[in-house]
Amino acid sequence: MLPLHAFGARYDLPAPLYLFLIGAGAVVFVSFLLVLRRPVTRVRPTGDDVPPVPHVPSWPGWLLFMIALVMIFGGLFGTQSTPDNIVVTAFWLVFWIALPISIAVIGNYWPYISPLNVVARLVGSKARLAWPGSWGYWPATILFFLFACGELVFNGVTTTPAGTAWVLLAYGILNAAMAYLFGAETWLRRGEVFSVLFATWSRLGYFRFGTPGTRGFFGGLHRPFEASVS
Repeated sequence: MLPLHAFGARYDLPAPLYLFLIGAGAVVFVSFLLVLRRPVTRVRPTGDDVPPVPHVPSWPGWLLFMIALVMIFGGLFGTQSTPDNIVVTAFWLVFWIALPISIAVIGNYWPYISPLNVVARLVGSKARLAWPGSWGYWPATILFFLFACGELVFNGVTTTPAGTAWVLLAYGILNAAMAYLFGAETWLRRGEVFSVLFATWSRLGYFRFGTPGTRGFFGGLHRPFEASVS
């Protein structure tokens, strides 16, 4: 039997099903209450939902880029014992779970430390193709779905050290290729899954990091989202 969430042994919480159902329903109900009386803004969205990214990659981004390379190497050629190889914990627990939570609380500091931005700006100084308008945010949406499937469905493969390393390497190559074709600015704003997701979640955070909105929790929600099915 494969675990159904990330990695590790399966564990069933000692709580009856009705408590889970009540809790899930309460979360949805409270979510609607939070926006029930919110006035509708007349300001048209611009679509620039990703914070301005420094044109010169910062040293934190370079540092994380080098760390990512070391972890990929360790995942491919190091021990294949999940508890003994840091790449699995670093990606699926720290990056995939802890980092988004911190961004939702603090704000979107990701553009200033992202190793993916470093790669994108190295190869994508100019756009060679125009981003199709019909694509919207679909590339980021599809990529998020694939990462979620890797965690929840195919975790018997993707959450091993080698599997995680291959995921990181493949996505790094895809990120570089898309930035080369469409330019770093467009790709980071529209297609790079973590830039798009973190920009969305950071609307809940306290600090704006240069984006429109007011300082304080939920301050980024004052800015309208771009209308898009994706």
